[in-house]
Amino acid sequence: MLLLLLCLSLRSTTIAEAQRGTPSPFSNMEMYTMLALHNIKRSEASAEIFGTPKYQANMECLNNVSMELTTYAQSLANDCNATDYSKSPYGITIFRKSGYRRIGPYEYMDKAEEYMYDYNIITNECKGSNTELCRLFRQVYWYQGSEIGCGRAICGSDARIVCVYTHKANEEYIPFIIHPKNKRCQYCSSMKRVCSSQELCCK
Repeated sequence: MLLLLLCLSLRSTTIAEAQRGTPSPFSNMEMYTMLALHNIKRSEASAEIFGTPKYQANMECLNNVSMELTTYAQSLANDCNATDYSKSPYGITIFRKSGYRRIGPYEYMDKAEEYMYDYNIITNECKGSNTELCRLFRQVYWYQGSEIGCGRAICGSDARIVCVYTHKANEEYIPFIIHPKNKRCQYCSSMKRVCSSQELCCK
């Protein structure tokens, strides 16, 4: 009986640890790499119209890494079972990779870019069936930009990244506007009218 209770106790501890996750926070260098990669990839955002790629014309730059959002993102990453953040006022993404103990900014951005090529701007739908990754793409390439913070944790044998964005993507709308002649910065908002060297709308 004692052995059975011990086994059940160990199993409960293992499950609890899997739910809680082991924090593996991003270093400052990794976090600012994530910020830089966002601006590079967002500048290159495009959508295919009748077989021809058209570049974004209103994409805003991400200005900075927020320590407040980073702390919040890490707390979310640590909760391995949480998957629905639809009620949050922030834009929140989840990226998980099975069988990996460590993933970083490049893997995160590569997956978002992969789904950009599976996105149909005419129907505003992702071709793939993975809703979580479609949301990842929509949030990474949502035209509004301000601050970002990301957290990372190990959940059993899997790695998990959660990123939090100041602006929340609205899935009812296309994430960015394209220009028929591929001219970027043509539809910048009045709040971010300066076109940066990366051809993003900035202050």
